[in-house]
Amino acid sequence: MKRTLQAITAAAALAAATLVPAAPVHAAESRQPAEPKAAMASPFSVTHGDATAAGTTETIWWMLLSGTVSIKGTLQNASAGCYRVYTSLSNAPGGTERAQLCGSETVEFTADYGFVQKRPPVYLFLCQGVGTNNCSAPKQL
Repeated sequence: MKRTLQAITAAAALAAATLVPAAPVHAAESRQPAEPKAAMASPFSVTHGDATAAGTTETIWWMLLSGTVSIKGTLQNASAGCYRVYTSLSNAPGGTERAQLCGSETVEFTADYGFVQKRPPVYLFLCQGVGTNNCSAPKQL
């Protein structure tokens, strides 16, 4: 009986140690924890007409499989034409305009996409002129 009581006590202590819920995470803390778990960066480059959009995409993993896809790049134009960079969670042209320029210049752009559990595919489009009628093929980042 004494051994049974010791075994039950040990099992209860083990269960309590492994099943104790973590301290609640407040909304402000969950958006930006102190330190990322890991980061994976990869370069990208898209050319369309006389312009090139190039940079890096970094996936930053936070707590419990959530994270951020962070995009940093430059749009460079070698002609007098106008170009725009869009990013989207869809592979159809459009999304959010991140940079635009007309003429022979270079501008920087950034984009951040937060996610929970599964990293979404993020696409970049380089479009000539106004709108999304004349765009590069979608580049999955």
